[in-house]
Amino acid sequence: MGDYRGKDFLGSICGRTYTAGLTLLVDTIESDELGSWISFGLSGMNFGVLVSPTLGGNVYEHTGYYPVFIMGLCVILVNLVFILLMIDRKSAANASGKRRLSRVEDGDPTTTTPLLGTCSVDEKYPSWWTIFGGFLRNHRISAALYGCLINTILVSAMDAILPIFIKQTFHWFSGATGALFLNLTTPSLIGPVVGMISEKHGARLISGVSFTLAAVAVAALALIQHDDTSSKVMACVPLSFVGIGLSTSLTPLAAEIPRIVNTVQEERPDIYGDKIAVTEAYMLLAVAFGAGTVLDPLLSELAFGNLGWTGCTAMLGLLSMSAIVPVVVHLAPNPKDL
Repeated sequence: MGDYRGKDFLGSICGRTYTAGLTLLVDTIESDELGSWISFGLSGMNFGVLVSPTLGGNVYEHTGYYPVFIMGLCVILVNLVFILLMIDRKSAANASGKRRLSRVEDGDPTTTTPLLGTCSVDEKYPSWWTIFGGFLRNHRISAALYGCLINTILVSAMDAILPIFIKQTFHWFSGATGALFLNLTTPSLIGPVVGMISEKHGARLISGVSFTLAAVAVAALALIQHDDTSSKVMACVPLSFVGIGLSTSLTPLAAEIPRIVNTVQEERPDIYGDKIAVTEAYMLLAVAFGAGTVLDPLLSELAFGNLGWTGCTAMLGLLSMSAIVPVVVHLAPNPKDL
């Protein structure tokens, strides 16, 4: 029971971290540079999920069980230090305002202050269901969220099923199995480049091609059936293309969400006029991440147990193909067309 409670607590923390981090980027970065900066965060997320078997497997194989958790706690402590050292935009603006006020009190003739301060007016904000329901009824946001959901399912599938299959087929231990994940994690380094390309060409083309590549590469994994040298070498090639497809499909979709929200805010300023709308949209994105992480082990293990490796890869390939249609149909071909 304690294990499940710990996982529930960890999942809730991850959801808050996704929402707060992405919202902070949207609030800080200019819209024309959003894709490349969001790609850093999302590439790091995918890189962390996929590189964990490599690190955890090697540490577990050489030092044992508890050092794996010590390594995770060290990462959390480093992240906590960065959070405490971070200065958000509002705090920086308040500090700048205080410095300007001190110059006025010292008699700086070049600085003036308004005679009347801004007065706050009580506003009636729409309910959270009104905002969420409106977002879910928007075809563009729903298409982007569905693409992110499928991406998370594919990432979690590689993390959950691939080590079991590799151990059963190649009889590798944790260290060698984790090393195979480098074929998936290395393409994450091209995420910032993909983000810059998506700023010019939009998410439709890039994500559509990426999901197609991922579907073909996942289906090609079904060819790995025997414990021989050719199968081991052949496993690296489709895994590399799966990593490219996963790394290049998520970033454009996540960067597209605030652009769509800006368009929705212009259409309905009475409901979505406040900046909180972007936060609500990224809360839905965090829900998509969480749903993909929860659903995939259930779907993949059922498919792997009942249909075998071939049936499991076929299911994942079909899921990847299912994201192509909504992404291509509903997303704008160019960010300027939003």
